[in-house]
Amino acid sequence: MYGPGKGSTCGPLFWLLCYWVIVESIDPRVSSMKFLSACKSVMVEVYGASFVDDSSLGISSDYQYDDELTAQENRSQEVAHVAKQLSKLAQHWERLLFSTGGAIIMKKSHRYLISWIWTNGVPHLASIRSTPAGLKLTTGYGTTLTEVPRIEPTQAFCTLGVHIAGSGNQAKQAKVLRSY
Repeated sequence: MYGPGKGSTCGPLFWLLCYWVIVESIDPRVSSMKFLSACKSVMVEVYGASFVDDSSLGISSDYQYDDELTAQENRSQEVAHVAKQLSKLAQHWERLLFSTGGAIIMKKSHRYLISWIWTNGVPHLASIRSTPAGLKLTTGYGTTLTEVPRIEPTQAFCTLGVHIAGSGNQAKQAKVLRSY
């Protein structure tokens, strides 16, 4: 009557097993998020995070700046590079998820890009308008590319009952809690 992720007692265990198989099957040549400690002795590398059937993916930029290009040209090239790498990871994830019987629900999916614009030494989060980049995926047996909606890094989205923004802004969550 209910699928494994819909309240069944064994649901989380089944998803954990599927998730483990998917993560272990990711092609090591596909980009991931990499975090290097300040002392440069510890590197943490992850593809994303998952809770029951909600998953997030991410990559860190490994774009090498070209001294022949302006800062604006380099930033545009970096955004295009990140979008391409994220597309590869997301499509790879979708194929692995589909092969285990799962699916990405595009109506519930979104993405954001954390990129900085520096003005007089002060960083500002880049808007969608200032860093255009598309991301399209095929799903299931389909061959049609579908755009994954992009939201501003400061815009909150609701997952597991919590409103989270990519920037860390908790204003929406505070507003929701105050309304109770």
